[in-house]
Amino acid sequence: MARAKQHRNDLGIAAQLRPIAKSLIKEALRVYGAAEEALTDAGEQFEDLVSEARAKRHSLQDVTRGTRASPKFHPDDLSLVASRVTRIRAGSWQSNPQWPI
Repeated sequence: MARAKQHRNDLGIAAQLRPIAKSLIKEALRVYGAAEEALTDAGEQFEDLVSEARAKRHSLQDVTRGTRASPKFHPDDLSLVASRVTRIRAGSWQSNPQWPI
């Protein structure tokens, strides 16, 4: 009988603690969400700063070398490179010495 009473008391305590535990979990999730958003924003700002610093460094290097920045690589250039590599591997570049490698 004492054991049955003990079991009922345990259920009563668990029932009382359940709403408290739920509210603690909800608050922890809210804090986690706010922290995650703040860290995401900070990470994006940091990435922007790094990109700006790299661009500035590259532009300064180009100025000190007296060269301009190289143009962006166009997708059509890939097919040109691939065809040249294919011709070089096939040995057809030897038949046309004027063809630029």
